[in-house]
Amino acid sequence: MYVHIGSDRIVRLCDIVGIFDLDGEITTEDTGEFLKGADAAGITSLAGDDLPRSFVVISPKEDMSPDAHDKKVYEELRRKKKKKNESAVREGEKVVFSRLSPQSLADRGAIHG
Repeated sequence: MYVHIGSDRIVRLCDIVGIFDLDGEITTEDTGEFLKGADAAGITSLAGDDLPRSFVVISPKEDMSPDAHDKKVYEELRRKKKKKNESAVREGEKVVFSRLSPQSLADRGAIHG
């Protein structure tokens, strides 16, 4: 099953790790560090042009080999992680910011799932 997360972005339901509210979650230190790490790794994107209300963490469940750019990004992330011994971003994950609320996204997954 697939979930439309905004604009022209469609994600497989089984690939969604979590849907998070930007209004409440952005204030926590852990979430802020996670988003900074994801942005530094170049794995963030926007689903639409509006101000995002949520973010979706996506990790493909199938064995998909990333392209050369993704491999380079993940290698750099691992190097930084070893240096700082931090960053919660896992290999293969992507973060997509959506203009839809977390509840709307969750409802879409429940309807189609």
